[in-house]
Amino acid sequence: DRIFEICADLSAPDLAELLTKLGADKRRELAEVLGDSLDPEVFSYLDHEILNGLLQEMPGPQVAAIVNALDSDDAIGLITDLDEERQQDIL
Repeated sequence: DRIFEICADLSAPDLAELLTKLGADKRRELAEVLGDSLDPEVFSYLDHEILNGLLQEMPGPQVAAIVNALDSDDAIGLITDLDEERQQDIL
């Protein structure tokens, strides 16, 4: 669909900025629409609050796939931003 096409052309920093400017509900909807095609690098550019909010809503396997796709420093940063229970879900 159109939203998917538009977002596919955005760089990771630009998509992170878009997600930051959206409200929580729209942010969650966009993440759902993009699903597995959401570039894991986007999560490296999000601030802690937005990152944690998105990751808490995503299924564990999707978060694990994001963590696996990131370089080790970004992956560690992403994991440490999660609460302990959520960390256990994805590890």
